Amino acid sequence: MKRGAYLNAVRRPLANDWLKAPPTREFAIKPREFQASLRSHLGAKIYRPDTKCQLCGTVMQERGEHAVGECKQGGCRHRRHNTVRDTIGHLGNAAGLKPGIEEKDLMLDDGSGLASGRKPADVYFPLGLVEGQARAIDVTVVSPTCPTYVQRAAQTRGYASCLASANKRRS
Repeated sequence: MKRGAYLNAVRRPLANDWLKAPPTREFAIKPREFQASLRSHLGAKIYRPDTKCQLCGTVMQERGEHAVGECKQGGCRHRRHNTVRDTIGHLGNAAGLKPGIEEKDLMLDDGSGLASGRKPADVYFPLGLVEGQARAIDVTVVSPTCPTYVQRAAQTRGYASCLASANKRRS
């Protein structure tokens, strides 16, 4: 079932574009990370059967599903989120849009007029992206092989990302 969910995910438009990206100094990937990503992409084993997660102690699956999307203590999912967030911020900065990363107090509490302390945006563009209006970008990273999504993701292409997007819009 996990393999079906994974295959549906990599068949989505643009899903494999990372393989075409030329290396740059700003967005370099370490050789070991690239090797692990490529092995995962090809469905090859990454870990020995007895390897434990350094963050939570769970025995890792050989193909790395735990590290990519299942570890509740962080792992690759948080690192990927932060990399995407920081890349958007870097590009916005290069464009002169003066983005803020993980800024607090952009939202007011219900009717009180006081700042809520919540972080509604991973990247906030006060100068705007369209017609000068401020914009907020909220980054979400999901894995279709995560137990929450795997059964439906094996049947429906894009299920994990669509559900994650819908959940973000509700909160």
